[in-house]
Amino acid sequence: MKLKSAASSCQRQIPLVIMTSDDTHSRTLKLLESNAYFGMSSSQVILLKQEKVACLADNDASLALDPNDKYKIQAIPASLGVSATKSYHVNSLAVPRKAKEAIGGITRLSHPDGNVF
Repeated sequence: MKLKSAASSCQRQIPLVIMTSDDTHSRTLKLLESNAYFGMSSSQVILLKQEKVACLADNDASLALDPNDKYKIQAIPASLGVSATKSYHVNSLAVPRKAKEAIGGITRLSHPDGNVF
């Protein structure tokens, strides 16, 4: 209840951007609408549908081909580069990896006042 009372006295709404794909966009929108945006204003929730890019099959950057059509390249939703093109300050990415494989991500947050985290 403390959170709810604090939220009701808040003068700003924090936007929530949800990245979707062709597979998840309509179901995500339906879920939000059927649950009244879980108490948020519909104007503060932004659904960002990702475009698709060619999928790589391995660490040598070989293109992943459709197993049923060797002339068709598999595609996946593109999450890299969205922050730059949409002027968002945060972008997250999940990268599947093998145990003990050296892989990671770097995030840099910046504020208009010049602070960098």
